[in-house]
Amino acid sequence: DFWQYTPDCSPPSGLSTTNITNSKATLQWGAVDGAVKYKVRYKVTGNNPWTTIYPVGTSKTINGLSASTSYTWQVKTICSTMPNNSSEWSAKQTFNTTLRLAIAQELSLPEVYPNPFSSTTAISFSLQEDSHAHIELYDLGGRKLQTLLDENLHAGDHSIEINREKLSAGIYLLHTKVNDQSFTIKIIVE
Repeated sequence: DFWQYTPDCSPPSGLSTTNITNSKATLQWGAVDGAVKYKVRYKVTGNNPWTTIYPVGTSKTINGLSASTSYTWQVKTICSTMPNNSSEWSAKQTFNTTLRLAIAQELSLPEVYPNPFSSTTAISFSLQEDSHAHIELYDLGGRKLQTLLDENLHAGDHSIEINREKLSAGIYLLHTKVNDQSFTIKIIVE
């Protein structure tokens, strides 16, 4: 009889996400004794495909992420490649990237509800002082589809409605500019 000893190969622990910005994040985990390398996978949270990478060491900075988006990630230990001996995936970890641009003090972050939406959605925001507000809808290719608001508004609460009528299912960008400050929010049409 031929017997081969295969040591236990456990998934890493101590997972954390640091240095999160609008387009990148650093994934970190604790070293596992006997690890040859690690395998990391990440995706936009939900039913999306995984991206798999093989980092060197016990951390990896991921670039090219979307702003204001939730991501899920996991890591596994590879203890040997011949024969293949790897751990199970670690528990799932999540993090959210930040908004693309700074938010003006005179503007509260607009809320889009519901998002995703199938027929209509409302964009609600509050101004602390009289301001000029400009809100436009873009496709992911950067093409402006429509101007939703371009007015001088008084301080207080405001709401505008988006009707899906000419929009196909997909992801769109809502570009908001108040005075000299601007930022972008992702909206989803089902």
